[in-house]
Amino acid sequence: MAEFSADIERRDVVEGWRAITDRGGCPGVFSCLPWVAAWAAAFADRLVPEIGLAGDSGSIQGILPLFRRDDGLLTTPVNFVSHRGELVCLPGREQEVAASILRSARSRGETLLMRGLPAGSGTDRAVRGVASPSGYIAVEREGRSSPVVDVAGDWESYYEGRPRKVTHEWERKIRKLDRAGEVTVHVYDGGDTDELVTAFADLEDGSWKDDTGTSIRGRGMESFYRDVSRRLDEAGWFRPWWVELDGRMIAFLYGVELGGTYYALKTSYLKRVAKLSPGVRLFRDAVRDVFERGLDRFDFVGQPARWKDEWANDRLEHSDLTLYPDDASGRARALVEGRIKPAARAVRDSVSGRGGDGRS
Repeated sequence: MAEFSADIERRDVVEGWRAITDRGGCPGVFSCLPWVAAWAAAFADRLVPEIGLAGDSGSIQGILPLFRRDDGLLTTPVNFVSHRGELVCLPGREQEVAASILRSARSRGETLLMRGLPAGSGTDRAVRGVASPSGYIAVEREGRSSPVVDVAGDWESYYEGRPRKVTHEWERKIRKLDRAGEVTVHVYDGGDTDELVTAFADLEDGSWKDDTGTSIRGRGMESFYRDVSRRLDEAGWFRPWWVELDGRMIAFLYGVELGGTYYALKTSYLKRVAKLSPGVRLFRDAVRDVFERGLDRFDFVGQPARWKDEWANDRLEHSDLTLYPDDASGRARALVEGRIKPAARAVRDSVSGRGGDGRS
């Protein structure tokens, strides 16, 4: 049976996590050890790590990062900077690992909230498949929908497949930027990550994100970005881009590359150059790079937006899955959360004219 550890830095946990990742068992950046460790340091002041470990003969075969909330519920490390929660396990072992961890959690009477499950992923299929046999009732709630560029064919074919009206506008904006001065586009290939994060934060001080409180400093998250950038750089996955105009940074893309996917985690530009649309040049070069280097996907990670949808050729859907113990108390809570509350929201939304999806 699986065990749980509150020590994310435990030697065998670290070594097992890295070994599984080296064998292609880490499904994405939000489940990798550098990210989860930095997330725990930044956000887990009121959360206790409960890392689910499955294995045999002293060898860790799979890991499920979980944290205990104040209300006792175990949840995946998902919030406004970390969008997905998935298993890290040897390829092909997802169902076995999920069953082992869920059975162990059930024996302790745990309720689990699997936030940010990508639809159709190995974790999604495994958890849904073993929940009931492991003694759980699963209640689903729809999550975010993330635009992505799935790489198929070459860059030229992809670009020509975009609506002509869109590409014409992109090209016009790029020409306008070129006329404004000397434009250079850079991609990180090593250096001082602290210095680069400082430059990104300085840029955001003059960006629209500073006005809305979503900048690096606006949320007091500069220490997190410094920490996670150092950790990701040490692993060889840190790959941000930025645009300079006459030698000054005017836009950046904070990105990470792992397992054939480029994750566009954060982007911003100087408000004073908004009319020059530097993001078009930035994303054109970054998306083209994914095609030219043979990656599988460019992932915009967050919620849809008109400009993201212009680049995207697909969507990745997510859901939140709450697992209640299949006992009298769990069945009652599942009924309330899975049927009664959604029905009440639907009635409320219908009355208010918001529609029936429960979201404004």
